[in-house]
Amino acid sequence: MKRELKKKKGFVLHHIVIIIMGILMFLFVGVSFMGEAQSLDKYLIANRIAGNYMKKMDSYGNGYLSEDKASKLVSDFQSNGFTNIDLTGTTMSEVDNGGDIYLDIKFDQTIKQFSFDGLKLSFQSKTVRSEIAISDTSKN
Repeated sequence: MKRELKKKKGFVLHHIVIIIMGILMFLFVGVSFMGEAQSLDKYLIANRIAGNYMKKMDSYGNGYLSEDKASKLVSDFQSNGFTNIDLTGTTMSEVDNGGDIYLDIKFDQTIKQFSFDGLKLSFQSKTVRSEIAISDTSKN
């Protein structure tokens, strides 16, 4: 008895479509994550700048943000791509030793978002309002 080998019936195309869909979903998630990571990175830069100025207020500035330091802070934020910087709520006058000091920075941040328009993939810029509020005790 001779046994013949027969090819199993199946759709190769079916498997290829599943693999392609998996690759597309992986790319979609990866590109979306890159946009979010960029947004987080920019916010961390802003937070680091704010922390540096809070140290200056705390240690060297008699517990307040002077006008020249405020203009440098705004310049630092603008050089990193932030706009519409507002320092309302920040301690701008001298505070006695042990008094509370505040650094409140509101700013606009432009982020890129990934969007699907039918089968067309695109990036859209979106402006988001963010705030960093830090408080400490004056040690002058």
